[in-house]
Amino acid sequence: MKNEVIEASKIIISTGSEPIPLPFAPFDGDWIIHSGHAMSLPSIPDSLLIVGGGVIGCEFASIYSRMGTKVTVIEMGEKLLPEEDDDITSILHGELKDQGVTVHISTAVKNINAASKTVFLENSDGELEEMHADYVLVSIGRKPRVNEMGLEENDIDFSRLGISVDDRMQTSNPSIYACGDVIGGIQLAHVAFHEGRVAALNACGQFAQVNYRAIPRCIYTSPEIASVGLTEKEARQKYGEIKVGEFAFSASGKAVLSNKPAGKVKVLVNPQYNEIVGFSIVGQHATELIGQGTIMLHAEITADMMEDLVAAHPTLSESIHEALLNSVGQAVHC
Repeated sequence: MKNEVIEASKIIISTGSEPIPLPFAPFDGDWIIHSGHAMSLPSIPDSLLIVGGGVIGCEFASIYSRMGTKVTVIEMGEKLLPEEDDDITSILHGELKDQGVTVHISTAVKNINAASKTVFLENSDGELEEMHADYVLVSIGRKPRVNEMGLEENDIDFSRLGISVDDRMQTSNPSIYACGDVIGGIQLAHVAFHEGRVAALNACGQFAQVNYRAIPRCIYTSPEIASVGLTEKEARQKYGEIKVGEFAFSASGKAVLSNKPAGKVKVLVNPQYNEIVGFSIVGQHATELIGQGTIMLHAEITADMMEDLVAAHPTLSESIHEALLNSVGQAVHC
């Protein structure tokens, strides 16, 4: 490989992230695989064991189970998707079960033997179990690519969690910016796109910041999950009492007609100012619907400002308005 030196007055680092392997079982690409491998398997496997019930693990469980693969998910925590509210994840858990996915929570992988293709598990009661599968997909997280980049030599502060930046994406070296997965934080493509735009604008002498308060989080399972702002748990920790408005898709004519009534919309409101502080949606097209909630949080709209909104009927999107009305005690169809 030929080395080339490029000089610039400003530099933006966006080297991304890479999958984290199990410490005792590195990826081999043949049996122990990561999400990249899982996108290009030579054929649909008969069985797949997924280590990690986070976003990536749940997405691949949903994908492969619908293609006929016998999927087993191993999650060390007490529930799937530990960052989301229990009532939201429980709906997904039930739907995955209906799709034939077996989920083991509070269960740890103790060892993996690639020679015999055996996974050794231990549950919360200390009981041991052996499992076999065509592939083992390890999805326990991703780590920023910060090694062998000369960050120390250029006075750039970083840790294993990523490069440190300010709200303008500027590193501790004023000539160097960073964005995306390499800075840690919310590791989503649309976040990286926007951080890259903010970094570029600031590097060119303009002023821009990221509004992390209004970042949509999307999970492409079936049903989909999408949220923006605070979860209910976070909102109660921050504000104490909050208003919660919900609307079940089973009460939506559009959802029932499409034969996909599972799920709901949940909106969280700070009662002191009626400020909308969070949305969570589980159900069909949740990742499209969350755009309405993202706009409301970005614009700092209050719940009472939305009371007189006229939502088209029958649509899935009117469920947002119904949940908002429920939060202020004016629900009609809940």
